[in-house]
Amino acid sequence: HLTRVAGWNFFLGSGVAMAGPVLGAFLMGVAPMGAVIAVDVAGALIAVASLMLVRIPHPHRASDDPVTAGVVAEFIAGWRELLAHRGLLALALVLTVVTVLYMPINALFPLMTSAHFNGDALAASAVELAFGAGMLIGSLAIGGLSARFSGVQLISAGIILIGALLGVSGLLPSSAFWLFVVLCVAMGFSPPLFGAPLMAMFQTQVDPSKLGRVMSLFMTMTMLVTPVGLLLAGPVAEKVGVAVWFAISGLLITATGLLMWALPAVREMDQPVRGSSMLGAEECPQPE
Repeated sequence: HLTRVAGWNFFLGSGVAMAGPVLGAFLMGVAPMGAVIAVDVAGALIAVASLMLVRIPHPHRASDDPVTAGVVAEFIAGWRELLAHRGLLALALVLTVVTVLYMPINALFPLMTSAHFNGDALAASAVELAFGAGMLIGSLAIGGLSARFSGVQLISAGIILIGALLGVSGLLPSSAFWLFVVLCVAMGFSPPLFGAPLMAMFQTQVDPSKLGRVMSLFMTMTMLVTPVGLLLAGPVAEKVGVAVWFAISGLLITATGLLMWALPAVREMDQPVRGSSMLGAEECPQPE
């Protein structure tokens, strides 16, 4: 059920991302800024208090695995574990490349709305809301899809879909704003497609005692390349236009999703991932 759980995590995250700004705007309209900040602090305290009630089991560590180690040693251990799983390493590198091309899009969405479609703040909010709605739909759908398609197929489909939609968005005329909003719903559908199966693959194939190190390494890889993507996208978008960057990044992301099938390690991983519909546990196989 790991893919299902990852889908629900995406569902909760996208729901919060949609509800947070709405709540913030409402509070700023009815209360002074001090009260708004107090609500923010209270929310953080509730979150910390909730974590204190959660018991997280510690996986068994190998006898030769030191209990404490430096940051560098932990990253080296995570890299060695990732090297032992060539397919996961290939997928991690593919997603890192996608991150370089995709992350600047998040910053350029408002600019695309205002500069290309001549939209106002309300139009920018509609775009963000549409993308969040797409993520909600994709999060609900990932459980059922994982029962029919392998994790590699879902990851590839998610990358190709969002790349193709970005490319089409960059080719839209300035009068086609509402078509862009519809495409944003479909784009929001994509991240759960490649995020949830990848998380399930890490959890099922990596030694649980080393999973934290591998995940930290992967997150560091994607975070380190994010500024690279922003530095690349900024000058290009300023010189040729933000719509052109949407088209270019969409083409490159689509090509990355297609080329990942040329990697032998990825093809070897193309096995069905156990999953089930998000409708309920009654549809899951029961132990005899």
